[in-house]
Amino acid sequence: MLGRKQKWFMMAMPIVIVLLVSLVLHAPASLVVSRLAPVMAANGADAGSVALGGTLLDGQLQTRRQGMPLYIAWQLQLSSLWRFAYGADLILGGPVALKANWQKQPGQWSLQVTDVLTQAGDASWLLPQLVMPAWRSDTMQFARNTKGEWLNASGELVTQGGLLRLNLQGQIQEMQIPAALLRWRIVNQNLVGELSQRADGGALAAVTLTADQRIQWQIRERLLRLKPGYLGKNDLDLVVLTVSEPLSSQGG
Repeated sequence: MLGRKQKWFMMAMPIVIVLLVSLVLHAPASLVVSRLAPVMAANGADAGSVALGGTLLDGQLQTRRQGMPLYIAWQLQLSSLWRFAYGADLILGGPVALKANWQKQPGQWSLQVTDVLTQAGDASWLLPQLVMPAWRSDTMQFARNTKGEWLNASGELVTQGGLLRLNLQGQIQEMQIPAALLRWRIVNQNLVGELSQRADGGALAAVTLTADQRIQWQIRERLLRLKPGYLGKNDLDLVVLTVSEPLSSQGG
């Protein structure tokens, strides 16, 4: 039999735990600046420009990455924590502007992004030496399990066209692309984005993120025909260049 003190202790412990968790989550986000700065710096952010506001539960971050301003706001969702599920609503501002809802549950995570808008021009924040036109999307959805296998993808990115410059294993590919769309789908548990012309649906290129953490580019003859001075005579749908490398080698 438990004594009176033991019973009181057992009853009080859940309350104490809830209070402690609440205190931590409502603590000022600025308390973690010293720990966050090295992580941000390792991902290209200016360690001296990291500023945090709000709380750990509902806060904002402002910094600069590769000389460009970056803003992130978050609101954690913990109502399903009892079943080991949680999530966050996110707002991103900078070279890419979007709203996102990220959900994590045992065995997988999912992401829904809306109101996506990217700036035209230098996009080395995404890939080294990348230049691309502006893109937009109303909504896109993705899901992936903890093994790395992609489970779901939908939605598309749309561009009115412009300069596209890619560095693929030391080869600079540069061309003016027409109005196009990049549509997402799942193929053999890999995430595939297929770039095609909006006018006639002609395939231009594809990018694949594999379950084993690789990125693969496929360039078709139709896209190379957009390069100044290119005189190829292959079938327009022929894949003329394929590049595959570890995803970790991208970015900078």
